[in-house]
Amino acid sequence: MAGPELGPSEPSNPVLFAFQYLVGPTVLSCCILASRWRPLWARLTFFVWYTTHIFSALSSVPIRRTGYFWSDYSLGSTLGGDIVKTMYMLFFVDPVREWEWASHGVNPSLGRRIECTVEEEEDERKRKGTGTGKSIANLPWWKRVYWILCGAFTMRGVGWNYQVSNIPLRSESSQSTSQFLHLTFLRILSSFLLLDSSKYLINTTPFFTNPDPTISMRSQSYVLQAYYALLWFTIPYASLKGHYSIVAFVAVFSGYSTQEDWPNLFGSWGDAWSVKNVWGKVWHQMYRRQYTTIAKSIITKLYIHPRSVLSYLIHLYVAFLISGISHSFGDYTLGLGLGFRYGMGFGRITMPFFILQPLAIIFEHLISTFYTSFLFFITLTTGHPTRWWTESQGDGRWAPWVRMWIGYGWTLGWFTYSVSWFIDSAVQAQVSSQISGGSGSGPKEVFEMRYSVVRALVGWISARLGNSGRAGGS
Repeated sequence: MAGPELGPSEPSNPVLFAFQYLVGPTVLSCCILASRWRPLWARLTFFVWYTTHIFSALSSVPIRRTGYFWSDYSLGSTLGGDIVKTMYMLFFVDPVREWEWASHGVNPSLGRRIECTVEEEEDERKRKGTGTGKSIANLPWWKRVYWILCGAFTMRGVGWNYQVSNIPLRSESSQSTSQFLHLTFLRILSSFLLLDSSKYLINTTPFFTNPDPTISMRSQSYVLQAYYALLWFTIPYASLKGHYSIVAFVAVFSGYSTQEDWPNLFGSWGDAWSVKNVWGKVWHQMYRRQYTTIAKSIITKLYIHPRSVLSYLIHLYVAFLISGISHSFGDYTLGLGLGFRYGMGFGRITMPFFILQPLAIIFEHLISTFYTSFLFFITLTTGHPTRWWTESQGDGRWAPWVRMWIGYGWTLGWFTYSVSWFIDSAVQAQVSSQISGGSGSGPKEVFEMRYSVVRALVGWISARLGNSGRAGGS
């Protein structure tokens, strides 16, 4: 016999929640790291307490529930990401000894795009050394705490010696402060309108608001599948971009930092002609360092050659597995809200999507290897280079565009297919309708739209058209 429906509850004060579960524990962990609390048992003790503390946030109904799918899911996945970040800082890096800001040593080539593998990044860092050799360990304790705290919240390491690869081009360095603020304000507005439009379209789409759990997204026409996938991806893209732009605007406007510290969060969508590029260049790289460092540590512990095929496969799968686990805390939050009914549970929604991604990247790698070998074979057998497909000049000037558009089609098709596993799990578990609370039937909103410009505009246009129709009929 099923239990009573769990409707939404009022969340706790967001400022208090952020301090208690996001900022506060991070500050405490930085205090511990600055004290060089290195015994393994001590770090394990703190990590156990930290994880238990985060689970108490996820399990507390007044804090956890908002009644809307993406709000509750984002809360869980954010806390899951913080657990991974804390584990990385405690067990896989020594921030006091290894992290350096550009003014303390290594200048990580600000102003240019860094495109290299993780292994090449590490080799370059070892070759350059640590710059001036000024040890942060010799600074006063409170300065070490502040220094580590800045590094902890600089997820991509912009301006630090652990800056991740493929940071978007730093066009901000050629802008004045007023130009940067103007463009950032426009990004905030555009992100809000894009997010608002996507939420409105999802909330007015019967597939999401009044779903049939027996119908899969993959049973729809391809046009509808692509439409649903684009809507779903737009939500995290616009939300992350908007929040990042707000923080960047405040930080630069207040004079706390300069515009060079805030390159675009996302790369150019023109690079999205492969699944590997989407995850490695286009999508945000906020957790890249944590995932790759943990994967490299596992490879080292297993005594696997760092540049072998096995190393590449382990690195790829471990990174996506950790990403899937951290996002699965969002599943956990939703599962608690529904009493783990409808097949809900940790990883039920998220893991299939993330586990599928390495398959696409491996497939692309195999196709690229086969294609290169094929061209080499044609060149050997004919004695002529295959210019018709490799050159961008003369008769082959169209070839790069053909390859690129084939890549765009493949990438769109892959993400349309793979995200359907995420969307289907949410719909079939009745998350999209039941999470809105109540046991009544009928469409229910998936996203909260308390302040919606698009809905107000559509309502105003509908009212005008209705009045015009009644006036014409009379």
